[in-house]
Amino acid sequence: MKYLWMALAIIFVVVAATSLWERHYDAAFVTATLGALAWFLNYRANAKELISRANQEDGENIESEDEE
Repeated sequence: MKYLWMALAIIFVVVAATSLWERHYDAAFVTATLGALAWFLNYRANAKELISRANQEDGENIESEDEE
């Protein structure tokens, strides 16, 4: 899922740059905003994955400490 958000962010930035080049400022603003939103969602997906991995590792460490 994280690659989808990054791809969308890149596409939106390219579309925003093209819109800006053609002097469609409203369209450039909207697509740049959508690009920023997609980038933040990509960042959120990465953070969520890292937190999930850390929680799983902590759970494994706690279980191994209980067995000893």
